[in-house]
Amino acid sequence: VTTIDVTVRFGTMSVFVPDGVDVRLSGRAVLGAKSSDLRVDPQPGAPVIVIRCDVVCGSVKVRRPDWMMRRRARMGAAALEAGRTEPGSIASA
Repeated sequence: VTTIDVTVRFGTMSVFVPDGVDVRLSGRAVLGAKSSDLRVDPQPGAPVIVIRCDVVCGSVKVRRPDWMMRRRARMGAAALEAGRTEPGSIASA
């Protein structure tokens, strides 16, 4: 279990989580909101992330990464496997 404590005052906090992870939101939201936009139910035995919120006039949103974030992560992993030292490097070796 991974616990994340989030305090938001007059702003927004986005937490990016891949599909299949069990996310549990707890805590309070005064004149604000806490929500999860994950579309897929957690897989059995999936990692658990507990997000404890303290929100005043703001929001905490849990969502999956957009396609550009996923693409960058794949390219960085491919670069590391190819022996490049910088995760963000996409230039040919």
